[in-house]
Amino acid sequence: MKTFIFCTIDGFKKVFDFKGRTRRRNHWLFALGAYLTYVLSFFVLVLIMRLLVVFNTGFIGSIFIWIFTIFSLLLLVFCLVAYVTSVIRRIHDSGKSGWFYLVPFYNFYLLLRKGEEATNKWGVPN
Repeated sequence: MKTFIFCTIDGFKKVFDFKGRTRRRNHWLFALGAYLTYVLSFFVLVLIMRLLVVFNTGFIGSIFIWIFTIFSLLLLVFCLVAYVTSVIRRIHDSGKSGWFYLVPFYNFYLLLRKGEEATNKWGVPN
């Protein structure tokens, strides 16, 4: 059985990998890990920006605020892309094409249902 930290790290390693399959438990643990990664890093960035504003209200402080804002937006995009690829691999585990991600309620059903136990055209269950 894979742990929460393993699923989170494994999901971020496969950030641009649309091939393969992801089991239900691994997907939801990764989704939680990606969410917590973004929220915790965002709070740390906000704390650093607050400290910069308190101690340096000049030009340097405003540049750091812009840098941290851009970094937090890039982190958000990275976490969202990693989540979307995990959803597509999860849909593959159900035996369907990743394009079902675009069907509003059916894709949520596919995320919740149990995956196929046998090998399908997207690979072996992991």
